[in-house]
Amino acid sequence: MKGIVHKLTDKIVSCLLADKAIDDTEAEAYKFGVEVMLLKAAHISTYMLIAAVMKKIPEFLIIFGILSFFRRNTGGFHAKTRMGCYVFSCTAITAGLFLADGFRYVLPWQVHLFLAAGICLMWRLTPVEHQNRKLDQEEVLFFKRRQIWDSIIFFILYITIWAAAGDIRLPYFMTVGMGLNTVLAVLGKLGQ
Repeated sequence: MKGIVHKLTDKIVSCLLADKAIDDTEAEAYKFGVEVMLLKAAHISTYMLIAAVMKKIPEFLIIFGILSFFRRNTGGFHAKTRMGCYVFSCTAITAGLFLADGFRYVLPWQVHLFLAAGICLMWRLTPVEHQNRKLDQEEVLFFKRRQIWDSIIFFILYITIWAAAGDIRLPYFMTVGMGLNTVLAVLGKLGQ
């Protein structure tokens, strides 16, 4: 995949340079941005394909949406290679979609308990620093504060959906997304 992405990235940036849409001094930054965008598109396309094959697109949208919502502040496990990242993230999404069937086997209080434990653990671990970028104290406080506000928004949404639907399925899928984020945070801390 790396070869295809590099070739496509080079072609896109070359077109931007030829059209004088960017300056030579900006080429490297654009290469990085285009490469990240292409890799993210490949990941999300694969996740959608996995969800379609498993016939769980609605579940995927909820789980992935919540995972993405929390992960931007929490951080967590990062594979050392692009392929490792791709395989690990596809595995995590697949595991989350397998867990999506679990709502049939749990009671609402169990979902609420898992949610509370997961959020408390997430608060404790946030932010998980990446080895390539250490955070200063001000950045740590920023991410912790934002995570608390995100958790409050999530909790209000969770309660509202549960009360309105009278059903545990949607809150359960939300909890799976939050749980995946917490697992990635724990793995990230263990890897430090």
